[in-house]
Amino acid sequence: MTLLAGVPYPHAPEEHAVYYVATDEYRERRLSDTDVQALGGGFLDGAHGELLSRTAEGSAPPTGALVTPSHPPGPDLEAALLFVGALEGIYGLTVDAGELERLSADVRRHYEEMAKRLEAMTEGSATMEGRDLPEDRA
Repeated sequence: MTLLAGVPYPHAPEEHAVYYVATDEYRERRLSDTDVQALGGGFLDGAHGELLSRTAEGSAPPTGALVTPSHPPGPDLEAALLFVGALEGIYGLTVDAGELERLSADVRRHYEEMAKRLEAMTEGSATMEGRDLPEDRA
């Protein structure tokens, strides 16, 4: 059983990758021929943690969680693309991710444009005083 977990945690740009947390049996069966690395620290809670715990106890099939840093607010389409790439390597799948890649690029451009507009606004005025903004935006 393979679980996917996008986890929002502080990370460097070079850490945009997929990592695993898995039982030995899952790792040997699914990950031995891949370049997916073990997650270096932390823990999984909730449903992911419970399923991995049950696997370790022997009451669930061999399970692995694929984990990648994600960026809130979601959805994080770049994280989804990382999962697609990992699943292709692990299961030998071929996935047409073209539409997801285009949507991800559109979202990235949107946030870049928003950041530029915000920077231009803050450069033009040190404060928001005197601006005609709705009460919930001031």
